[in-house]
Amino acid sequence: GGLLAISPWTIDLAVFARFYTIHALAVFGVFTSVYGCISALPQRRLAGFWLLSALPMLIVAMHLQITSVISVGAVMAGAVAGWSAGNWLTVRPWVVRYRWSLIIVAIAGLGAAFFAFQYLGYLALFLDSPVWASGSANWLNYYNRALSRDMPLFWPLLPVAAVVACVARRQLGWVLLVTGAVALAAHSLAASKAERYLYYALPFICLLLGVAASEVGSAALRWLAAQGESWRRMAPMCIAGLAGLAFAASQEGYRTARVLVGADPASVVLSYGDEPDWGQALPVLKPRLAGADVVIVSNAMKALFYLGRYDYELNVSIVAETDTRADFGIDLRTGGRAISAPQSLRRVLAEGDALVVAEDEKLGTSAGVTQASVAFLGEQCASVELPAGTGLSAWWCPRPSR
Repeated sequence: GGLLAISPWTIDLAVFARFYTIHALAVFGVFTSVYGCISALPQRRLAGFWLLSALPMLIVAMHLQITSVISVGAVMAGAVAGWSAGNWLTVRPWVVRYRWSLIIVAIAGLGAAFFAFQYLGYLALFLDSPVWASGSANWLNYYNRALSRDMPLFWPLLPVAAVVACVARRQLGWVLLVTGAVALAAHSLAASKAERYLYYALPFICLLLGVAASEVGSAALRWLAAQGESWRRMAPMCIAGLAGLAFAASQEGYRTARVLVGADPASVVLSYGDEPDWGQALPVLKPRLAGADVVIVSNAMKALFYLGRYDYELNVSIVAETDTRADFGIDLRTGGRAISAPQSLRRVLAEGDALVVAEDEKLGTSAGVTQASVAFLGEQCASVELPAGTGLSAWWCPRPSR
């Protein structure tokens, strides 16, 4: 729990007003129910109860994120592996006897799943990537690098933790290991990659580390107790010292210390520390907003929050996520339309006086407001002076004379 609480992903998503934390809770609920099911076997009624209890959380997870298909597959693979490991003496003769039949069934099952996913459109989604993430579409090492960066102390220890957990707590260890490994492998192969897509698997990683730490800690305490009374009294101090050393040696501890002593500002440490400040720009934007027939923005969600309205989102990556995947397509998340090209801007500006607000970090980028669109705004519109440090640019575009 503590590791999950200080994870950079958790901190980032806490200020990222989306559904990923709720999705992670729903997936973990499915995992808990499935693990309860295999732990209850051979008591069929109790196992059935646990399995049924997963349905509400599964519905929530699927509603929030299509990647739940991967997470459910990972949980089921982990459950099969964990139950088989926990009952290996019973399972082994059966596996040896029917090994070729099992291989054929597995291949047939994978083939059926492949064609089913293709028919349902899941395969196309799996191989598709938004414009902003296209650079990492074929980067198989993406999540390994992200976890190495964000968990520099714990990620390298995970293989050792997996061995300890699988030996000491065979069923639980194998369930966690296979669930996490399948999720990591599937998302690494998927074209669309971002740390938040794998966030639901972080609890499995933390649990695996926690199980191993618990077993190693218990063994260490037993060893200290066997050394005599004086050593036994030192055990709590040793544990506290190790925990403090682990935190100090982690990226989280290092970054926290640098912020506390003033060596790094929040904008360096937190991924959202340097976000554009729409609130600071409101005193200038509000009077313009009142007289605007058309409002064009580069970020629809922030415009709705700060401005209360928008008509078009000028953003290449959003156009690719609309219903038509073309300019003037509808973004089903907001109901607004998205555009990307100068000719689309020209058509929109003909509708009336327009206010354009764009975040500087998106200007001149192939996945945001293209250089051609920025040049068009500079030619057709008047720049609006905003307070320094907002990270925003604005233009006022009077209706073109006919």
